[in-house]
Amino acid sequence: MRFRAFRLNGSVLYIVLAIVLIWPTVQLLRGSGGNAEHHGNAEKLLYEVSLFQLEMLGSQLSNLNPMTQTSALDGVKSAVYSVSFTHERVRSALGEDVITDLDGMPQLLQYVMRLQLGASRPLKSEEVEVFREASKLLGEMYAAYEKLLTTKEEIVPTQNKILSDSNSKLRKLLQNK
Repeated sequence: MRFRAFRLNGSVLYIVLAIVLIWPTVQLLRGSGGNAEHHGNAEKLLYEVSLFQLEMLGSQLSNLNPMTQTSALDGVKSAVYSVSFTHERVRSALGEDVITDLDGMPQLLQYVMRLQLGASRPLKSEEVEVFREASKLLGEMYAAYEKLLTTKEEIVPTQNKILSDSNSKLRKLLQNK
Protein backbone atom coordinates (compact mmCIF):
# COMPACT_ATOMS: atom_id res chain seq x y z
CA MET A 1 0.00 0.00 0.00
CA ARG A 2 2.83 2.29 0.77
CA PHE A 3 4.30 1.73 -2.72
CA ARG A 4 0.96 2.58 -4.32
CA ALA A 5 0.71 5.90 -2.43
CA PHE A 6 4.20 6.77 -3.65
CA ARG A 7 3.16 6.00 -7.21
CA LEU A 8 0.11 8.26 -6.93
CA ASN A 9 2.24 11.08 -5.51
CA GLY A 10 4.77 10.55 -8.31
CA SER A 11 2.00 10.92 -10.91
CA VAL A 12 0.80 14.12 -9.28
CA LEU A 13 4.38 15.37 -9.21
CA TYR A 14 4.75 14.71 -12.95
CA ILE A 15 1.47 16.47 -13.71
CA VAL A 16 2.46 19.51 -11.64
CA LEU A 17 5.89 19.55 -13.26
CA ALA A 18 4.34 19.37 -16.74
CA ILE A 19 2.01 22.27 -15.96
CA VAL A 20 4.84 24.35 -14.52
CA LEU A 21 6.90 23.81 -17.68
CA ILE A 22 4.12 24.09 -20.26
CA TRP A 23 2.24 27.10 -18.84
CA PRO A 24 5.06 29.67 -19.26
CA THR A 25 5.80 28.33 -22.74
CA VAL A 26 2.17 28.77 -23.78
CA GLN A 27 2.15 32.29 -22.31
CA LEU A 28 5.31 33.22 -24.19
CA LEU A 29 3.92 31.89 -27.45
CA ARG A 30 0.64 33.76 -26.96
CA GLY A 31 2.50 36.96 -26.06
CA SER A 32 4.86 36.91 -29.02
CA GLY A 33 2.41 35.46 -31.50
CA GLY A 34 1.86 38.82 -33.16
CA ASN A 35 -1.89 38.93 -32.71
CA ALA A 36 -3.65 42.26 -33.20
CA GLU A 37 -4.91 42.42 -29.62
CA HIS A 38 -1.37 42.26 -28.23
CA HIS A 39 -0.13 45.02 -30.54
CA GLY A 40 -3.19 47.13 -29.81
CA ASN A 41 -2.42 46.96 -26.11
CA ALA A 42 1.17 48.01 -26.78
CA GLU A 43 0.00 50.99 -28.83
CA LYS A 44 -2.46 51.98 -26.12
CA LEU A 45 0.25 51.75 -23.46
CA LEU A 46 2.63 53.81 -25.59
CA TYR A 47 -0.10 56.43 -26.01
CA GLU A 48 -0.63 56.50 -22.22
CA VAL A 49 3.10 56.97 -21.64
CA SER A 50 3.12 59.85 -24.11
CA LEU A 51 0.12 61.41 -22.35
CA PHE A 52 1.89 61.07 -19.00
CA GLN A 53 5.05 62.72 -20.40
CA LEU A 54 2.97 65.64 -21.67
CA GLU A 55 1.43 66.02 -18.22
CA MET A 56 4.88 65.98 -16.61
CA LEU A 57 6.11 68.70 -18.95
CA GLY A 58 3.12 70.90 -18.12
CA SER A 59 3.83 70.40 -14.44
CA GLN A 60 7.51 71.32 -14.88
CA LEU A 61 6.63 74.53 -16.73
CA SER A 62 3.95 75.60 -14.27
CA ASN A 63 6.47 75.41 -11.40
CA LEU A 64 8.84 77.99 -12.90
CA ASN A 65 9.07 81.46 -11.36
CA PRO A 66 11.41 84.48 -11.54
CA MET A 67 13.57 82.99 -8.78
CA THR A 68 14.27 79.90 -10.89
CA GLN A 69 17.85 79.68 -12.09
CA THR A 70 18.51 78.82 -15.72
CA SER A 71 20.62 75.92 -14.48
CA ALA A 72 17.45 74.46 -12.91
CA LEU A 73 15.83 74.02 -16.33
CA ASP A 74 17.32 70.55 -16.79
CA GLY A 75 14.04 68.94 -15.70
CA VAL A 76 12.15 70.95 -18.30
CA LYS A 77 14.70 69.98 -20.93
CA SER A 78 14.33 66.28 -20.07
CA ALA A 79 10.54 66.50 -20.07
CA VAL A 80 10.48 68.22 -23.49
CA TYR A 81 12.76 65.56 -24.91
CA SER A 82 10.59 62.79 -23.43
CA VAL A 83 7.42 64.28 -24.91
CA SER A 84 9.06 64.53 -28.33
CA PHE A 85 10.45 61.02 -28.17
CA THR A 86 7.31 59.25 -26.97
CA HIS A 87 4.99 61.21 -29.27
CA GLU A 88 7.12 60.28 -32.28
CA ARG A 89 6.86 56.62 -31.26
CA VAL A 90 3.07 56.97 -30.97
CA ARG A 91 2.99 58.51 -34.45
CA SER A 92 5.09 55.65 -35.81
CA ALA A 93 2.84 53.06 -34.18
CA LEU A 94 -0.53 54.58 -35.08
CA GLY A 95 0.31 56.34 -38.32
CA GLU A 96 2.42 59.42 -38.95
CA ASP A 97 -0.11 60.76 -41.43
CA VAL A 98 -2.94 60.38 -38.92
CA ILE A 99 -1.55 62.16 -35.83
CA THR A 100 -0.20 65.68 -35.90
CA ASP A 101 3.49 66.26 -35.45
CA LEU A 102 4.44 68.14 -32.28
CA ASP A 103 7.11 70.21 -34.00
CA GLY A 104 6.80 72.90 -31.34
CA MET A 105 8.65 70.62 -28.90
CA PRO A 106 12.06 70.91 -30.59
CA GLN A 107 11.61 74.69 -30.58
CA LEU A 108 10.81 74.62 -26.86
CA LEU A 109 13.90 72.49 -26.31
CA GLN A 110 16.05 74.98 -28.25
CA TYR A 111 14.61 77.86 -26.22
CA VAL A 112 15.51 76.14 -22.95
CA MET A 113 19.00 75.35 -24.19
CA ARG A 114 19.57 78.96 -25.29
CA LEU A 115 18.59 80.17 -21.83
CA GLN A 116 21.09 77.78 -20.28
CA LEU A 117 24.02 79.01 -22.37
CA GLY A 118 26.47 80.97 -20.32
CA ALA A 119 26.34 81.41 -16.60
CA SER A 120 23.50 80.36 -14.35
CA ARG A 121 21.18 83.28 -13.66
CA PRO A 122 17.61 83.89 -12.52
CA LEU A 123 14.98 83.81 -15.23
CA LYS A 124 13.84 87.20 -16.48
CA SER A 125 10.16 88.06 -16.08
CA GLU A 126 9.59 87.89 -19.86
CA GLU A 127 11.16 84.42 -19.94
CA VAL A 128 8.89 83.26 -17.13
CA GLU A 129 5.95 84.70 -19.09
CA VAL A 130 6.95 82.66 -22.15
CA PHE A 131 6.98 79.54 -19.99
CA ARG A 132 3.59 80.45 -18.47
CA GLU A 133 2.10 80.90 -21.93
CA ALA A 134 3.70 77.63 -23.06
CA SER A 135 2.24 75.94 -19.99
CA LYS A 136 -1.27 77.13 -20.93
CA LEU A 137 -0.80 75.82 -24.46
CA LEU A 138 0.45 72.51 -23.08
CA GLY A 139 -2.70 72.35 -20.97
CA GLU A 140 -4.75 72.67 -24.17
CA MET A 141 -2.58 70.05 -25.82
CA TYR A 142 -2.97 67.71 -22.87
CA ALA A 143 -6.77 68.08 -22.89
CA ALA A 144 -6.86 67.25 -26.60
CA TYR A 145 -4.29 64.45 -26.29
CA GLU A 146 -6.28 62.88 -23.48
CA LYS A 147 -9.26 62.50 -25.86
CA LEU A 148 -7.20 61.77 -28.97
CA LEU A 149 -7.63 57.99 -28.91
CA THR A 150 -10.99 56.24 -28.64
CA THR A 151 -11.55 53.03 -26.71
CA LYS A 152 -11.30 51.27 -30.09
CA GLU A 153 -7.88 52.92 -30.53
CA GLU A 154 -8.98 55.18 -33.36
CA ILE A 155 -7.86 58.80 -33.70
CA VAL A 156 -10.50 61.46 -33.03
CA PRO A 157 -10.00 64.03 -35.84
CA THR A 158 -11.42 66.99 -33.87
CA GLN A 159 -9.00 66.39 -30.99
CA ASN A 160 -6.13 65.98 -33.45
CA LYS A 161 -7.07 69.38 -34.94
CA ILE A 162 -7.08 71.01 -31.48
CA LEU A 163 -3.68 69.41 -30.79
CA SER A 164 -2.39 70.76 -34.10
CA ASP A 165 -3.72 74.26 -33.42
CA SER A 166 -2.19 74.38 -29.94
CA ASN A 167 1.11 73.12 -31.33
CA SER A 168 1.02 75.90 -33.97
CA LYS A 169 0.45 78.49 -31.24
CA LEU A 170 3.41 77.08 -29.29
CA ARG A 171 5.59 77.30 -32.40
CA LYS A 172 4.53 80.93 -32.98
CA LEU A 173 5.16 81.80 -29.32
CA LEU A 174 8.72 80.47 -29.54
CA GLN A 175 9.47 81.58 -33.10
CA ASN A 176 11.21 84.84 -32.26
CA LYS A 177 12.50 83.97 -28.80
